[in-house]
Amino acid sequence: MVDIRPITRLTNGFSLLGAQKRPPDARTAEELRQTFQAYAQKIPEVKAFLPELENLNPKHYGIVADVIELSKAAPLLSLKINFFVKDKAGKTFLSFLLEQMGWASKNNPSAVDFAGEVINNTDILTSKYFLVKFSNAFKIKELGKHFEAAKPMVSDIAESALGGDYAMNFSKRDNFVGSLGVLTSKSAKLDKVSLLKTLSDKIDSIASNSEYAVSIDEFVTSEVPVSKIKDNLETLVQAAQLAESRGVIIDPVKFVLNNTNLR
Repeated sequence: MVDIRPITRLTNGFSLLGAQKRPPDARTAEELRQTFQAYAQKIPEVKAFLPELENLNPKHYGIVADVIELSKAAPLLSLKINFFVKDKAGKTFLSFLLEQMGWASKNNPSAVDFAGEVINNTDILTSKYFLVKFSNAFKIKELGKHFEAAKPMVSDIAESALGGDYAMNFSKRDNFVGSLGVLTSKSAKLDKVSLLKTLSDKIDSIASNSEYAVSIDEFVTSEVPVSKIKDNLETLVQAAQLAESRGVIIDPVKFVLNNTNLR
């Protein structure tokens, strides 16, 4: 048997913690097929998954290859996430995850796209944590549009939740994944999830040194008509700057939902 090597992109060199800005996957379809074959020589779960490649959307080859690469990565000795732990039936988590993603690639593609967005914008440990926590969500077809609407917010949430000093626990990863869970839950209203990126960009454009807290849950579950929110978004930056000049920091979510900061 000829020993071939996988073409990796996540574990080459020093692994940083926190939010990332990974470049697009430049591997060709042929290089990715070679990568799968290389992994299959040493990872039984990948060998068993190879027949499913025929049903996998080729645009998801890179994401699935990333997941396999992540399964072998152990960036921190103090914090470990083992993809090879077995359930009561003897199936490893990696095997289960590959099955989930294989099904979703064909039946719920926006869920796989969402996973790819997380991998491209977070460190290895956070990506693995997300995959564990969201593994059962890939097969929930009714959440497909939520994944699509929430995808633009992944980068912003990663920068907010994963910044600052490193903690020797999973607290920041839990906050990050928890926020994504709010956006992709059935209780989140799609029209509000779709507007969240606009709200985030407006807050960023206030050009202030002040920290503005955003209650994602309050915003995406609100019953306030979208038309009113859009009107209030148009005046948010000006209102926030005016309030700051008076020594007041407004609550941006309450402002766009109520156009008042009295409660």
